[in-house]
Amino acid sequence: MLNRSEEAILSWPPEWEAGLKACFPNRWPLLARSVGSGLRRLLESEADLDEARHTCIYGLLRSRPATVAQLKVAGRRLLQDAVEQVERFDLE
Repeated sequence: MLNRSEEAILSWPPEWEAGLKACFPNRWPLLARSVGSGLRRLLESEADLDEARHTCIYGLLRSRPATVAQLKVAGRRLLQDAVEQVERFDLE
């Protein structure tokens, strides 16, 4: 059984698709195919992940600080559960 947070993540791909189609009716397939490129680059760069961690622990998420390892897990999960679904929309 999925918890509320997991259910929310699974609802993102169709919402993102609708948003892409509404904002970019002619270009949405191209944009959908590359929607995860920035996140993938972030996950591949230790320096960028460290900067993201710094932003989290001294900014938005200071009450729930995350480690670099936790950020990687969250990023990979976001890719798997939502981003990869969006990237395949125009192929279906």
